[in-house]
Amino acid sequence: TQDNRCRSSTRHLDAQGVGDRKLLTPNRRRSAVSLLQRRFGVSERRACAVTGQSRSTQRLPPPVPPDDDEALTIWLKRFALGHPRWGYKRAHAVANKEGWNTNIKRIHRLWRQAGLKVPYKKRRKSLHGHGVAMGVHQPTSVNVCWAMDFQFDQTTDTRPIKLSNIIDEYSRESLCISASRSIDAKGVLAHLDDLVATRGAPKYLRVDNGPEFIAHVLSDFCDELGVTLWFTIPGSPWQNGKVESFNARLRDELLNGELFDSISEAQLLLDHFQREYNEYRPHSSLGYLSPTEFVALPLSEQRRQLRTAKRRSRAWWDLREDAIAA
Repeated sequence: TQDNRCRSSTRHLDAQGVGDRKLLTPNRRRSAVSLLQRRFGVSERRACAVTGQSRSTQRLPPPVPPDDDEALTIWLKRFALGHPRWGYKRAHAVANKEGWNTNIKRIHRLWRQAGLKVPYKKRRKSLHGHGVAMGVHQPTSVNVCWAMDFQFDQTTDTRPIKLSNIIDEYSRESLCISASRSIDAKGVLAHLDDLVATRGAPKYLRVDNGPEFIAHVLSDFCDELGVTLWFTIPGSPWQNGKVESFNARLRDELLNGELFDSISEAQLLLDHFQREYNEYRPHSSLGYLSPTEFVALPLSEQRRQLRTAKRRSRAWWDLREDAIAA
């Protein structure tokens, strides 16, 4: 209003959050029209004018949902129960793999109608500092660059667990998740030696400046295999962004929701998470394919999937920046 136009407080008549929810859907407006007619005895014409409902829409019966909506809703509830941190986009990717053949708008509608949502959303932290751009030294095929990092948790008796995580930067495949009470440079060598024996040696190994990685034994091991060590700048974890992203997924989807009684129990659950992460979980950076499905594609198709996923990510960030600027 004219009097309140220059004020912006919780008492402002037009402030956000003041008043009831908007009647945005035809079904909600249809119910509001019926309520007005019953409670105040007004005509249908008057009730439709108040709610902004078309009279022809009001007289039409509500659309009958497809026969398989109920079955798909049950599937979504089961999916959300098994994967509470994945969301409706990955639910859409998995549903199409399992033969539902539906679009993402329908999945989103049923997801909202069922009251499903990710339990909480972490606030994105802004990055500070200057370092090497993430576009530099990006691998172009599998087994070119591995990234390694440590992660920490604890068992129910408050004793620490140290996790050694190794991924392939190109395919995002998890190569190793090993849990132990402590891992030193010799433990790092043991994990790398097992991987090299089964997969061959990579050209590059990206690590931070932890004491386990700057040890001479690791440098000698890499020199013997012809592997180049890439060290991130101290205090710049975003330069090892892919393994940091993997750590965040592992923390969010497993470690935050599980209590471990022992190292063996933790390793069993970590092995299950690794298989699901590599063979089943859709990755947005791979065009919503799992790493196993991505690696099975021809090289030209792999690069097309990466370009498409990068364009989608760039478009999302452009929309976000426009919204912030507005």
